[in-house]
Amino acid sequence: MQQQYYMFQAQKKKENREDYIDILCGEDTEMENDYCDSIVDNINNHITHDVIEYIAGAIVRKIKKIIQCNECAAVLSANNNCSLIDIKTRGYLIKPSKDVTDICIKAERVFKSNTVLIKQKSNPINTLIVKTTSTIEINKLFQTLNNHILNQSPLHNHLLQLIKNILLYYFKIRIHHYNKNQSQPQQRIRSALTKIIHFKHQ
Repeated sequence: MQQQYYMFQAQKKKENREDYIDILCGEDTEMENDYCDSIVDNINNHITHDVIEYIAGAIVRKIKKIIQCNECAAVLSANNNCSLIDIKTRGYLIKPSKDVTDICIKAERVFKSNTVLIKQKSNPINTLIVKTTSTIEINKLFQTLNNHILNQSPLHNHLLQLIKNILLYYFKIRIHHYNKNQSQPQQRIRSALTKIIHFKHQ
């Protein structure tokens, strides 16, 4: 019987394997919204790409704080050319690897085409993760880990854990930002004191 290898410090001893089975067996369904083409065009925009890359760097920093496997931690970051990070950094920002950025781009496409799930479900993250992994070619991601995961459980190896946690943190960030925007007034009443005055004649 193959042993389960946990790579994160805060990970539970017993974890539901169905989550990883869903990742492996997710159906590659077409996005249901009519505006998928515009979503793809928007994400291909270099500004959107830079922002996603910036978020991916923050996710890498978060994961590296709790990861226990040095070999897996090494594949999360790379010395790539990241225009927004290069502008914003003062030596402290992390540049994500291409694989991490690609996963986040896939996640953004799924998020924008399934925003209705956020309104319908109290916790849509697991559904969004499964939808995203159904569009990912897992065997092409983090190929330097191919030998590393040979002796690990196929349903609970480090590769699946990495992908799941990258998507988990990305959707947490995006859902928080989405809900924050939705809770804001649609039209500002004043250009000043916007945090104090929320309606007319206050």
